[in-house]
Amino acid sequence: MATFGIDAGLPPYGPRALSFPCSVAFREGLVVTFTTSKGERWTGNFAYGPGQLDAVRDDLGPRATLVVSHGAAYVVDVDRRGASEVTWPVDYIEYDPGQQLFVVANGLWFEGIGASGRVWQSRRISWDGMRSLRCDGLKISGEAYSPMGLPDWLPFELDLASGAVEGGSYNGPP
Repeated sequence: MATFGIDAGLPPYGPRALSFPCSVAFREGLVVTFTTSKGERWTGNFAYGPGQLDAVRDDLGPRATLVVSHGAAYVVDVDRRGASEVTWPVDYIEYDPGQQLFVVANGLWFEGIGASGRVWQSRRISWDGMRSLRCDGLKISGEAYSPMGLPDWLPFELDLASGAVEGGSYNGPP
């Protein structure tokens, strides 16, 4: 079983941290130390995105650990010491164990991320932000901001299986 821990900074000694998404990084991001399923330790330095959220979630196991560094989301294969950036900026994460899927949002739309990367992307739901997000296991509901007048916030529902959306405030092209 692989494990992880968020570090206060880059290691002052020992093996150099692996940087993502670029192997030559000149700036410290979110630093995470992983232990592979064989007990080997390594450190990843994940570049910050344009957001606020930092998180590490291993719900999908060591082959697809989700790391969010200031909103930039990466899928990490802990045992292979590799990562791929999948989306940003992420400001909301939900895990659907039935589908083995992370559902992430950026204030405009949602994406479903599985062990092999993006599974689906919803249509754009909001002009600029979502609030009151609630997950009931089969859907996520909430409110999407509308600059077009009253009401300012319009309800929507997202189907977790398909990424299909009903409602929301944005109905134009993506």
